[in-house]
Amino acid sequence: LAIAFLFFFIVTLNALVCRFRRSWSLSAGELGVVLALALIATPMSRYFASSWVSTVGFTNSLVDARNTRIATVVRTDIFHALPAQALLDAGQSRQFDEGLAKNVGAMARLSDIPWKVWLQPALFWAPLLLSFLVLSVSMGYVLYRQWAEHELVPFPLAEIGVSMLRHDEKGVFPDIFYRRSFWIGLGIMVVIFAVNGIRAHFPNMIEIPTKFQFYELAEQFPFLKNSHEGYSLLRGWMFFAVVAVAVLLPSELSFTAWFTWPIMVCCTYFYYIQTGQRFSSNVGMVQIGSFWAMACVILYAGRVYYLGLVRRALGWGRGGQATSGIDTQSVWICRVFLLAVIAFVVVLWSYGIPLDLAVVWTLVLLIMFLVVCRLVAEMGIPWTPLGASGPLPTMLAMLGEKTLGAKAYALLAIFGSVTVPHKTTMLLIPPVVANAAHVESRLTRRLVTPKIIVPFLLVILALSAAIAIWIGYSSEGTANDYPFSHLV
Repeated sequence: LAIAFLFFFIVTLNALVCRFRRSWSLSAGELGVVLALALIATPMSRYFASSWVSTVGFTNSLVDARNTRIATVVRTDIFHALPAQALLDAGQSRQFDEGLAKNVGAMARLSDIPWKVWLQPALFWAPLLLSFLVLSVSMGYVLYRQWAEHELVPFPLAEIGVSMLRHDEKGVFPDIFYRRSFWIGLGIMVVIFAVNGIRAHFPNMIEIPTKFQFYELAEQFPFLKNSHEGYSLLRGWMFFAVVAVAVLLPSELSFTAWFTWPIMVCCTYFYYIQTGQRFSSNVGMVQIGSFWAMACVILYAGRVYYLGLVRRALGWGRGGQATSGIDTQSVWICRVFLLAVIAFVVVLWSYGIPLDLAVVWTLVLLIMFLVVCRLVAEMGIPWTPLGASGPLPTMLAMLGEKTLGAKAYALLAIFGSVTVPHKTTMLLIPPVVANAAHVESRLTRRLVTPKIIVPFLLVILALSAAIAIWIGYSSEGTANDYPFSHLV
């Protein structure tokens, strides 16, 4: 979305300004900083703040109404583990759910919204949200240097933004606008969407198919029927964004990105032949093991840089092979990251979670961030289904419910619904930050955003929360209960 808006800006306003007076237009580097900030603000404004507002505002209303989506939550009294000041009370929550808009489709008046009732929950959640935010942002910056400068990770999503902004001094538009292949690809996409859009309003218009599915054929072939996800080989979608990203990938990665899926289907069919059972119940454990194995590979590959960076951050070394090539900015970002990790663990502990469980939950969270961040940076995958690899499911698989205890389980489930919403894995903060850093570094040769990111994100967080509250009071009884769907 941020790239789309920036695309519209550089095609229209900035290009016109550049044509009349070049000194007034924004350079590629300045546009790179703008895009980097916009990318980082995207998960903040779209999910991070709204998940908190939904949890604080709708919870008691949903419990009071015996909403079927959280029936299990009601039976186990999961939200009773939180102090009263963490949520709106039942009356305020019901008012938030029912809305204050006077007419259907109208927005609530800002003066009618009881803003003060949100101050107490905001103060309660502030330590958790802020420490998590600093941890997430600093982690993205810490990982970027090693991947971009030493391992030469391609960052295909970021390269799309870079290619749309880079231009020489002679051209008014970015360099990519003068390539025939760009306009051919864009023309094909516009024609397909235009034709299908016309068909949506005029049924007599032809339709250009962009997907196919023949699931019923899977029943006719034992190989597809008895393997895990075998039916998926009988479906396909044309995503032009994926095609654009694949063009920027090395051929080895582009091949691996799709070929490993048929291999998985074949291996699970061999499992069925040997055991007579379909491979399904062990998928979660395989995913957990895969995440941890990939995290170990990533850390081992960058061990020299990471160890040197930590040594410099802790003041244990200032020279030698382990610390060469590490700039002062990276050292300070690493210090912020380490302090944020400690602060996050302490906050979880202060909220009633045992210290050992707080440490384990934070460790699993960091591993999840590390792997997802690498997938986005290396293969351009904008999202990945976390499933069993999320912090709480992993701890349940490792320790069991009895070890966690009812209170810790309830608190971690609620904190997870706010910090890592189950259905928003495509917008985890560290991968977005790493891609934003790549855009900025490629266009400006240095990172400017770390110096201004804290006040910028605080403003974005406050504005996003206020807008989410405003929308909630204007929703006229439509309970947005998606943050709770993975608790049940």
